[in-house]
Amino acid sequence: MNRRQFCAAAGASVLLAGCKNLTKPQVEPVRVFIIHGYGATVDDHWFPWLARQLQQQGITALPVALPDSMQPDYHRWQDALSQAVGMPSGRTILVAHSLGTISLLHYLSRVRPHKVGGLVLVSAFGARIPTLPQINGFNVDNYVDQCPVDFAAIRQMTGRITLFTADNDSIVPPENTRRLARQLGGKPEEITERIEKLSLALKEAKQAMDKLKAKHAKDTIGDLLAKAEEKNGVAYLGAVVEAEDMNELRKIADLVKDKLDKGAFILGCVSGDKVNFVGMASKDAVAQGVHMGKVVSAAAKICNGGGGGKPDKAQAGGKDVSKLDAAIAEGIQLIIGMLN
Repeated sequence: MNRRQFCAAAGASVLLAGCKNLTKPQVEPVRVFIIHGYGATVDDHWFPWLARQLQQQGITALPVALPDSMQPDYHRWQDALSQAVGMPSGRTILVAHSLGTISLLHYLSRVRPHKVGGLVLVSAFGARIPTLPQINGFNVDNYVDQCPVDFAAIRQMTGRITLFTADNDSIVPPENTRRLARQLGGKPEEITERIEKLSLALKEAKQAMDKLKAKHAKDTIGDLLAKAEEKNGVAYLGAVVEAEDMNELRKIADLVKDKLDKGAFILGCVSGDKVNFVGMASKDAVAQGVHMGKVVSAAAKICNGGGGGKPDKAQAGGKDVSKLDAAIAEGIQLIIGMLN
């Protein structure tokens, strides 16, 4: 996830939190308008993703298409906002990005709604950007000069104003968004800091998850070894275990092998809509005729899959999850038959 995407994610969390207080049954539904900026469409960046997130919460999301975004025209963009947004109310939340932010703020300054449910402004600015007088032949300064903002009036419209910026935003430097936040009395969110906190939280969560997985694996190994049976001095077993993927299944198999000095076993797991198999055998088991490549290959065929390997180690995959138990049972019988 890059910083622009994280910006959208952070904005969505604030937006959804704000919507909770507005979704009580009333005559007028909550509406969220998503307004893009220069060079974009309603299908770009994080706009479709945000719309889906809102819709999943039962909130009406209305992307606003502004014409000719590579060469924005003040009058056409204001007309488009008028036709799409109309007169906002206390049940209206407005999300805007980049050039769409000053366009929206100017629109609100013109139409003067009594109340607005909230504003979420991403890479926002409310005046000329000294470092960006023009872009790709488009006169940004001229457009901005046509969009004066009545900050005091907007502050009276809503107490829910959140702005997002990133310190690596090369188009709208963060100081522009911070200045606008001060003018609007809104809360500026520093995306870099948010990312660092999120990264730390994810790292801590992963560490906690790894500890839980390790404990679960130990418990699993104990349960598996308790099921082992023996033939001719060699232990054997087969089981379906919980593992996210082949890598995790192999880790469990390695742990079983470490505890099973003389033995052979086959393990299987469900990974999404597929199955995985891993089989291992000690030197003693191989010496008595066990070939895990053949065992695992036969088990995988039952699940409409394939694979194989060496006498002491093999892995395979299959497509039919419903036959996993039968495949493991077949693997156990093959191991028993190979033990002379």
